Amino acid sequence: MRLLVLGLNHRTAPVELRERVAFLGDEARDVLTTLRAHEAFQETALLSTCNRTELYVATPSPDDVVARWRELVRARRQVDLHDDVLYRHESRECVQHLMRVASGIDSMVLGETGILGQVRDAHTLATQEDTLGPLLGRLLPTALHAGKRARTETTIGEGAVSLAKAGVTLARKVFGDLSKRRVLVVGSGETGAQTAAHLAEEGGARITFANRTLERAEKLAKLHGGTAIGLDGVLGLLGEVDLVVTAVGAPDPILTVAQTTAALERRKKGRSLLIVDLGVPRNVEPAVGEHEAVFLYSVDDLDQLVTLNLEKRKREVPKVERIVNEETSRYEEWLTSLGATPVLVAVRERVESLRQESLEKFARSLPDEERDRLEKFSRALTNKLLHGPTTSLRGCDPSTREGLARLEWTRRMFGLDGREGDAE
Repeated sequence: MRLLVLGLNHRTAPVELRERVAFLGDEARDVLTTLRAHEAFQETALLSTCNRTELYVATPSPDDVVARWRELVRARRQVDLHDDVLYRHESRECVQHLMRVASGIDSMVLGETGILGQVRDAHTLATQEDTLGPLLGRLLPTALHAGKRARTETTIGEGAVSLAKAGVTLARKVFGDLSKRRVLVVGSGETGAQTAAHLAEEGGARITFANRTLERAEKLAKLHGGTAIGLDGVLGLLGEVDLVVTAVGAPDPILTVAQTTAALERRKKGRSLLIVDLGVPRNVEPAVGEHEAVFLYSVDDLDQLVTLNLEKRKREVPKVERIVNEETSRYEEWLTSLGATPVLVAVRERVESLRQESLEKFARSLPDEERDRLEKFSRALTNKLLHGPTTSLRGCDPSTREGLARLEWTRRMFGLDGREGDAE
């Protein structure tokens, strides 16, 4: 069988296309169920996010997989996945690609931490739907291990490298714990959604979403357990919230000095208001920041921090690539060991080692004649015990899912990869 990944991401497809071919929640579950019915999809996992949709497959017929995946996307999304947007990696390239994805160095935001959880979710879903087998069942956990190593052995995930993340990081520095703070996010586009996601990672903040189109604000509010208002309700909240993040595409400021003065005067004396203006052009008149209770930061203020952090992350990429290559090689070594002959040899070596160890322990004080008799007895016994497994292993076909499963089960049962007795 061959390992194959088919995908599109932020490098190959615009956001409009990525949104259309994203399969989330129950849709992803249904896709796996549908594909499982086709013989070409021996093992399948689906990784689908806002920035990438990738299908990982172990298959005897890669071309059939490509054709059926295109048919499914065309039928469900009315989208044709042409070669200019759909990438295809096989064998080692497939393994290495997933390692890089899980490590965060293939992301739009270099070193992002969220992708590791998304890979974990893809593994969990495929496990629940029983679409994994020996190959993907080993590959996804190995990729998760690579991602964890990247974030513990390097600083690839440290420091804010997006304006939304930088804004939330700044808020944490100002207020400390954000869990009891009231937050107003003005704008429900991509930046507003990213800000909400980063706030959710902090946990507990009470968020109100404001947007021209109330429906989009309500969508984010439902996702993050907040409330939604129209833009006309923003001024009424300025006296109550602790943090305002604006990310609206508008030619003119939506918060002017004249508009905000009365609202700001209603604030309790000594209570600070942090405004993070992520709009380009600016959503907040600079003079608003002159109010004694207001701390105003714009894109320019945060951009320098983001640039510095991004340069730090870029310097960590070679270290992460080394981890990726190490874990890719380790997976390939395991893959090579799954041949019937290597497993058979390893089983015999393992059993012989145990036999010799036991013989040394129990026959150490015996006379030579009795030791020789015990030697012959133990050798004959192990040969008889191994006769059945040996015959069975020789009949395993590593090109089939069933054959690979039997070989991997045998490896785990005999503890050939450090997991003795962990066979499922």
